[in-house]
Amino acid sequence: MPRREDDIEFQAQVAAWLFDKMHFKQEQIAEHLGIKQPDVSRRLKMAEEKGWLSRPSFIRGKDISDARMEEIENAFYRRLPDLRRQLGALSSQRLPGSTGPRVHVFYSGPSATDKLGYQKRQELFGWNAALYVHELVSKMQRVGVAWGTSIARLIDGLRPLHPKFGRDTLFFPVSGEPLRERGEENSATSLASQLQQLVDKSSQGPGLNMVIPCIPDQFDPGATQNIKHLLLGQVEGYRRIFLGEGGHSPLIDEMDTLITGVGTASKTSTDPWLIERVNSMRNDPPLT
Repeated sequence: MPRREDDIEFQAQVAAWLFDKMHFKQEQIAEHLGIKQPDVSRRLKMAEEKGWLSRPSFIRGKDISDARMEEIENAFYRRLPDLRRQLGALSSQRLPGSTGPRVHVFYSGPSATDKLGYQKRQELFGWNAALYVHELVSKMQRVGVAWGTSIARLIDGLRPLHPKFGRDTLFFPVSGEPLRERGEENSATSLASQLQQLVDKSSQGPGLNMVIPCIPDQFDPGATQNIKHLLLGQVEGYRRIFLGEGGHSPLIDEMDTLITGVGTASKTSTDPWLIERVNSMRNDPPLT
């Protein structure tokens, strides 16, 4: 058996590596090592004292105004000002008088050139995104969930944070089943179910299993309504989420939070549904 001193030194080395190379926050390091956050602080301090970690800090002096601080941040996040302006404009259009959304930007590692590197970037994204989402937990009650790998990694990051959702918090899918291979584990129904387990392991929200993700645009409005009510309306989860039943309004009308990724809008995508959409609208392509 190794001595306790060796264990602590090894933990300090691992903590230093995660902090510097993986950009982990102390809460994430604590979960990875199975120790408490104050212990992580002590391990990082030991790493500095031993010379395993150097942490020069940016010190904001009195001569750095808020405007200059924003310029400094924007020098790294070059596209961030444009993104904030566009989101702010969109928000003001939909919610007159609103102050606009809060935009969090964080580093998720260097550009990936292989599958393993891409997976590491997604894992790091999930950890960092979970810390921000964790701050919103108390405000969540009716939460719509889209589908995709990014959301799956977000859930991986949330689990070790043990978020304290309200008893009445309900997660529900807002998309049908994806049509790509091996997509079921990242479907909206599966992801919403995993999030609901964080609220109450015995509870189960509505699902959209076997519901198509999209009704082709070629159908006229009447046919589309018939599909929604006569076909999809036979699915209990679809009725509860999109149609309402038993005197209750649809959950989609009560939604206060939406968890979604941005997806891929590219003609080079291998997603069968996206390819079908692009080909069917060749005369007026919406994704170019």
